[in-house]
Amino acid sequence: MVQAIKWVDEVVPAAPYVTTLETLDKYNCDFCVHGNDITLTVDGRDTYEEVKQAGRYRECKRTQGVSTTDLVGRMLLVTKA
Repeated sequence: MVQAIKWVDEVVPAAPYVTTLETLDKYNCDFCVHGNDITLTVDGRDTYEEVKQAGRYRECKRTQGVSTTDLVGRMLLVTKA
């Protein structure tokens, strides 16, 4: 789905759970983009702490009434037809 967005150049499959500057640089990424839901490591740290501190994090706000799970489910139903 993400790779179909016109502003996306490349998608990194199986990206690590904790995003580091090393990962961004390895794939020549300008930014890490994530929703505004909180994600933490097992020790309670923000998984995007490093990239946020470096100014290379962008956040997408949640849209009321829009569910990714619902969208994926609807897409799967269409592909099964």
